[in-house]
Amino acid sequence: MEKDQNDKNPHVHHRLRMRDRFISHPESLGNHEIMELLLYYAIPQKNTNPLAHDLLDRYGNFSNVFNTDPAELQKIKGVGKNVACFLSVIGKIKDIARDEEEALECYSLERVKPFLTKNLANKPFECFYAFYLDKFGRILKRELCSQHSAVMVAADFSEVHKTCLLLKPSEIVIAHNHPSGFTQPSKQDDNALFALLKMFEFLGVKLYDHLIVAGDNFYSYRESGRLKELLNLLYRR
Repeated sequence: MEKDQNDKNPHVHHRLRMRDRFISHPESLGNHEIMELLLYYAIPQKNTNPLAHDLLDRYGNFSNVFNTDPAELQKIKGVGKNVACFLSVIGKIKDIARDEEEALECYSLERVKPFLTKNLANKPFECFYAFYLDKFGRILKRELCSQHSAVMVAADFSEVHKTCLLLKPSEIVIAHNHPSGFTQPSKQDDNALFALLKMFEFLGVKLYDHLIVAGDNFYSYRESGRLKELLNLLYRR
C-alpha cells in the first residue's frame, strides 16, 4: 500500500517520516507539525503544512480550532466539508474524553455547577440532564436525556429508565433549565418530578436532588426542602 502511495503522492515520503517521527519521539514535533500530521488523515495527496499554520495562526490553539463551528471552518481556504467535519469530530472526542476523565468524581453541587451553567444556562429551550451516582456518591455517568421540550413535563424519561437498568445507580441527580430566567419551580416541574419519583421507587433508585438552572442561578429541591415534601407526599399515597 505504501509503495503504491509513493507512485501517486509526491508528499508520501515526508508524511511517512512525520508519522514515524511522531511515533518515536512525539515531543519533537511542534504544534504546527502535529496539526499538519493530523490533517494527513483528512486531506490525501496534498501538502497540509500551509493549512496547519493558517488554522493555528487564525484560532490561536488546538482547542479553538476543534471547537469552531464546521460552517465557520469552511470559510478558510483549503477547508472543505470533510476537513471541517473531521476537525469537529476531534473536538467532540476531546469533550467526551474530558467527561470520561471527570467521571467517578464524587458528586457535589459546586462541582457540577460549571458544567450545568455551560450546558444549560443560555439554552432557549428546556434541556434535561441526569447524573447517575454509585453508593459512594461518585458520578458514574452524566447524560443529556431530553432537549427541545417545551416544558420538563413533556420530556422523554425513557432514556433515564434504560440507563438506570443498565448502570444500577444508587442515587440520581436530575437537572433542567428555565429559559425564562426564573429558578422557582413550577407546578408542572413538581408534577414531572413526582412522576420521576414513582419511577425511581419502582427501580430502587434514590433521587438525591433536582436542580433548576436559570442563568447563573440554581434552585435545589433538596436544599429548599421541597424534595422532602414531595417524598412525604409519595409515601403517604
